[in-house]
Parts: sequence; structure tokens; C-alpha cells
Amino acid sequence: MAVVIFVLGSCTQSPVDPGPIADPGRAITPVGNDRISLVAETGGLPETNGPALGSELKVRLPDEYIPSQALMANLDFDENEEQIIVFKRRDDPDDLIRLLVVTYDSVRNAWIRSWEGVTNATSTRSFTVYTDDLVGDHEQEIVAFGINSRGEQTLDVFRRTSDALGFGLSYTRILSIEADITIRVESVPRSEAYEAMATVSAPSYPVIAERRDPESRNDFDAVRTTYFWDYPSRRYVAGLVESVSGEAVQDDRLRALFAGTEANFEQFLHGPWFRSSDAGDLQIAYFGARDRSVVFHSRDLQQAFMWANSTKPVYGRGVQLIVVNENLQTVKRLINVTVQGVNEITVAIQGSDGLGGTYARLTGPLQASIVQNSQRAVLSAIGLSGVYRGDLGREIVFSGSEYRFRQGSNAHSGGFALFDLGEDTILTLRAIDENRLPVKTLTFRAVFEEGRESDRITRSLHLEPGDVGIAGFFDNGSQRFTVEQIETIERDDG
Repeated sequence: MAVVIFVLGSCTQSPVDPGPIADPGRAITPVGNDRISLVAETGGLPETNGPALGSELKVRLPDEYIPSQALMANLDFDENEEQIIVFKRRDDPDDLIRLLVVTYDSVRNAWIRSWEGVTNATSTRSFTVYTDDLVGDHEQEIVAFGINSRGEQTLDVFRRTSDALGFGLSYTRILSIEADITIRVESVPRSEAYEAMATVSAPSYPVIAERRDPESRNDFDAVRTTYFWDYPSRRYVAGLVESVSGEAVQDDRLRALFAGTEANFEQFLHGPWFRSSDAGDLQIAYFGARDRSVVFHSRDLQQAFMWANSTKPVYGRGVQLIVVNENLQTVKRLINVTVQGVNEITVAIQGSDGLGGTYARLTGPLQASIVQNSQRAVLSAIGLSGVYRGDLGREIVFSGSEYRFRQGSNAHSGGFALFDLGEDTILTLRAIDENRLPVKTLTFRAVFEEGRESDRITRSLHLEPGDVGIAGFFDNGSQRFTVEQIETIERDDG
């Protein structure tokens, strides 16, 4: 994915050595003592009153450790996953966010703390960590984005290394940068042979950082630095350095936006955007600032995220969105949005989802031209009300615009919508939690039938699970089912 931003002049330099990277992390020898507890795989841990971490901690932590996230990932391609724990130390005067890798020792039948490292981020609210093959050698690096105490965006990348003691996993930091505008990892195409593990190497992903130009009086002038993987030094080094002119930011609305807050950016993004950088399948991004949702629609796919929060670097021309996939709520993801113009943005998403690119605001004539060959959705005339029951104990209760679903121990409730899309009728159920926050969305193609006999009216609702894309509804392979409502007609014998 190529992203172009107001470049007036540039110069190519040979790789610049950024200097030694402090604190490469430390390996932890798996020996039980008063600071490291070995926990049997089947043992479990006592309940804590801490924050929701995404997954249960596999080891007991010292009292001075304050965990904020935990996620499972296979870091070494063996049969067992590892756990990455995000935490702070109570005794750290710099209040830095740290990472702990926990591995399973099949010999000891226990989870052990394997490696611990520190990042430059301080805000747990805007911190996200994931794994990705940045270098291009089938290894999974640990990638951590965050915000530091000065409001700058941070990126720390850790790479697996040989552990001198031969136990567990060990990591070294191969990149650690900060920027007061933005940082992004630029994914590049890789061959099908590499993806199929038929070749051992592929192009590495460059990392691009933009910082305010300290020698300019214009707050919008910037310096863009691209970092490349340098094999001899086994780390990322600065390579291409470009000047980015702020003179292109002439619109007063943009100047006010860039000087504003996260809330100003969220309001600016609200609504639909059309991907203009790709001539392939039509793709729409919808940013719902009011219902805290981000949804990407393509011809055959819809990806929905819950919009957790937003962060804006000091001089940022954009905003970083922390989102959670509606279907996999244990992992945070980072969406980096950069404003290019009043009606144009660039979107970069951590990992390689193919959703990034340049997007244009979908309004007015543009919206009409985009959807003229697409199906339009209108509210259905079918009225759903009351109790519908089916086999396997299924029960759906419709009341006004809300629903309740129950099938054994599976129960959820929220709002529903019924609309016509082309020749299909679509039913969506948007489940909410006890705080009335959305947690998942279920989509069905619905066929409604009503039969009348002398003493009853039978209403049948045939539901086929699936998703809605630009081309309309497509099933997801799940089993269809039917729920029915029977209304008894009382005879008037008078």
C-alpha cells in the first residue's frame, strides 16, 4: 500500500545509524522462587479484581506488577501458544508500559515467565500490541504502538533471539522510535510462494515516522523518515528522509481541525468514505462517532469493529483509533487515519488486512455515482412483534425496536432492524451488554410467511445466517433455522 502526503522536496541518504537502543529486555530463567511462580496448566489462578485483560493470566505476578492486557499468540510456531502480558510496575518512576512473554513448559507441566521488556509508551488507554512478520523471514515480531508522556506516538518492535540459557523465548528490541505527528508500518506485497512457506524470505515492511520540522516556523512543516530492516546490524535503521511541506494546508477548516482534539477528528470522520486508491472491488469505510463503531464493507465481506477510543499525537494531522473486532473481542487493533484534505483521508490498519488506502468522503454526487449500480436498502414493511419459537429451544421476542434471544445458556438482547436489500429481506440483531454497549451483530436473510386457518394464524420466520457486502447478502455456511409464532383466533359464536 502506498501513501502519498504533500511532498515538495526530498533527499535520499544512505542508512543512518540511530545509535544504540537502550534496554534490550531481559530473559528470565524459569526457576520457581518468591518472584516467579510455576503454575500447572490445569491449576488455574485465583480471581482478581483487576481490569478485564482479554484472557486469563497464565502466571501469578508480583504485587508491584499492574497488568492491563493479556493476549494469546503463537510466537514460535510450536503446538502451544504463548501469552503476552502488558503491565506497569508500581515502583517505576517513569511509569513505562512493559511486556512479559509467558511460555508453557511441557516438561514441568507449568507456565513460566520467559522474557520481559520495556516500551517507551505510558498511556495504557491507547496502547496496542500485536504480532506480525515485519522482517520477512516467517518470524513473528512483537509490535507495540502507544503514546508517551509528551503526547507523542511510540513504536517498539521486538524480535526473537537465541536465549543463552536455552530456556523459553527471548527477545531483543530492533526498533524504538517516537514521533509527534504519526508512525505507521507500511505493508508491502509478498509472493504466494512466501505465504505458502515455499520460500524463506520476502521484502521487509518499512516503518514511516513523521515529525514536526524543528527548523521551521510553520507548525505543519514535517520531516518524514523511513526506517528499513538492515540485515548486518539485525535491526531497523533510518534510511530515506524527506521534507513534507505544510504549505498545502491552506484550508482554514483543516488548520482548525489539526489544532483540535480527538473529539474534533471523530466528528470529522463520522459517516461513509469510499476507497479511491484501488480500482478493484468497491469498498466503503463507515466511521460511527455516535454509536462508536467502525465498519468496512466490500463486495463479499463486512468487518465490524467497536470503536474503543482515539488518540491524537501533539502535531498530528490525523488520529489513531483503538478498535476491537466484534467477533474477537480479546485483541485491540490500531487504525491510523491521516487527513489529506477536507474530503480525503488515508487509512492504515495494523497487520495486512487489505483494508487500507486512500478514502474519499462519500457524499452528494459521489455517493450517487458509487451506489447507482449497487443495491439500496430500505426499511421492510414486515412487522415483527411478540414471541417466535423454534426447535432446539430457540426463542426470539420482538418488542418495538428491541429483541431478546434465548437458546439454552445462549442468551442476548439488544436492538433489531428489518430492511429490504434488492430482492432479499435482511434481519440484523445488534446485541448489547449490561452497560448498553454493542458487543456483536448477527445478520440473517429472512423469509417471512403467514398462514391463516379457521382458528389460528401461523407466522413463520426462516432465517439464514450470513453477512451483507456491497453486492448484497451472502451466506456464511451456518445452518438455517425457522422460528414460528402462532396466534389463536377466538370464534364469536354469538
